[in-house]
Amino acid sequence: MKPLPPTLRENYRYILYEIDPPDTSLEKKYIYQTIAERGRSLIGDNGFSLVNPSLIIKQDKYCIIRCRRGEEKMLLAITATVTSGFGQGIALRPLATSGTMKSLKDRFMKRNGRNQ
Repeated sequence: MKPLPPTLRENYRYILYEIDPPDTSLEKKYIYQTIAERGRSLIGDNGFSLVNPSLIIKQDKYCIIRCRRGEEKMLLAITATVTSGFGQGIALRPLATSGTMKSLKDRFMKRNGRNQ
């Protein structure tokens, strides 16, 4: 079976978040479960499936969450309600939004003065 051409693929947006406090030791799956719990309680199962969030990368105090294009504001609303996860107080602070992970990483590296 052939892969779908780019015009027929679903478009996504990637949002870079800072995890506060930085020394949070939660694993990737626990952060996603917290977001899913808050999202389902805020907008229901149907609305949450429309947003289709996915935690792509968690590294140190940063994470990148993917969602469907056009649903970025709903994802921002969901992550604003995250105050704790599995017994630890956490907050997700959005830093930047992009259409590709590459441009998001480049912008972040440039802002922090790091070379790849």
